[in-house]
Amino acid sequence: MQSRSGTLYLIPSHRSFGRIRRALRIASTAVLLAVAVLLAGCSAPEGTITPPPSREIRPLPQAAERLKARLAALEGTDAPTSLLITEEELNAYLNESAGPLAPLRLWFTRDKVFLSAEVKCLGRHRLEAWATLEAAQGVLRVSFTEAAWDGHPLPRYIVRALSGVAQAALEDAHLPWTIEHITLNEGMALLVVRGVPPK
Repeated sequence: MQSRSGTLYLIPSHRSFGRIRRALRIASTAVLLAVAVLLAGCSAPEGTITPPPSREIRPLPQAAERLKARLAALEGTDAPTSLLITEEELNAYLNESAGPLAPLRLWFTRDKVFLSAEVKCLGRHRLEAWATLEAAQGVLRVSFTEAAWDGHPLPRYIVRALSGVAQAALEDAHLPWTIEHITLNEGMALLVVRGVPPK
C-alpha cells in the first residue's frame, strides 16, 4: 500500500509477528527453566545489583502499533535501514500477550539494557538483570552482566549460563531480519537492519 507522499507501507505479516512472539516465549521459558535449575542448592552472594533507571515506563497500545508498522515496513527490504525503538514502544509490544515473564519491563541506557520481570513459577518471583546487546554476524547477541532473583544477586556462573540459554533461544527462533548494528542510548535503541534473514 502506498501513501500520498509516496512512502511504501507493507501490510504486517502475521507469520513474522508470530515468529517474534515465538522467540520471546522460547527465550523467556528457557531463561525461567535455567534459573529454576541452577538455583537449586546454590548460595547467593551478598549485596545488591546496580540499581535500575528511575524513569517510569507507560506502555500504551498505540506505542505497540507504531513499532509494528515500522517492523512491517522493513519486511523483505535488503537495503540497510535505520530502525529507532523507544522504551515505550518495545515494552508495549512485549507485553501485548501474557507469558512466563509478565509483566516485563526493559529500560535502555547508554551501554546496557535493564530487565525486570515477574516470574510465575512455583509462586511469584522477581527477576532483574543487566545485559549488553551487540550485533554480530547478522544476529543480536545478548550477554547478562548482573542478575538478581527476588532481590538476591545471582552467582556469576548462573549469570553466564543465563546468557548462553537466552542466546541459544534467540538463534533457534530464526528472526526474519539481519541486524547489522545496534546503538543504545537513554530511553531508546537505534538499529541498522535489513528485512531479510541472515545468510
